[in-house]
Amino acid sequence: MPSLGARVATSLSSKTRSGLLVRSALAAVVTVGVVISAVLSLGGNNHVGDTASESPTTTKGGTHNSAKAIIGTFPPALAESICSPGSLNSTGDLYLLCTVNSESTLAQSVSTDYSISFVAWVNQAEARKTLLDWRENERPELITENASHTAAARIEYRDAVSTTDYANSDSGLHFASRAIFPDAVAAKAFLESAGLV
Repeated sequence: MPSLGARVATSLSSKTRSGLLVRSALAAVVTVGVVISAVLSLGGNNHVGDTASESPTTTKGGTHNSAKAIIGTFPPALAESICSPGSLNSTGDLYLLCTVNSESTLAQSVSTDYSISFVAWVNQAEARKTLLDWRENERPELITENASHTAAARIEYRDAVSTTDYANSDSGLHFASRAIFPDAVAAKAFLESAGLV
């Protein structure tokens, strides 16, 4: 029979491994939840065809209907993200499912233990409507605008999950993320580091 010290060491190692497994599982669940939530909220019932394709898709929505065109609206720090085309949202715009590249300067500048995933699409008319709606109907403490008032983010923080939505009326870029940040300040710092606000 192993000594008491060996049994305690084995038990601690088991607990440590169990904690790591729980944290990894939580990160996977959150990432899957972000993607499912985004697809459902964007009305992702429509298929684009070959989703791995960079070819343009006919849409009733905006003019940015290829992954390359949408990524072209990203600020440089965010453009290093790893993205794949999704389907069409409820306004007929192609959206991308993206994850911030863990090797990028942006990922290194953010305080979170988990990957940052987001959904992005482009539609200028919808971006203008979104900004007006936030200004008129949201609590001011949830909104962070850029100096020229052409872009804003709505950041809400609950139970370690930051709900971050972004719209830019100049580029038409929309961004939605449900990421794990330690607090709302870290979510805002991410948006600033990404060059969004």
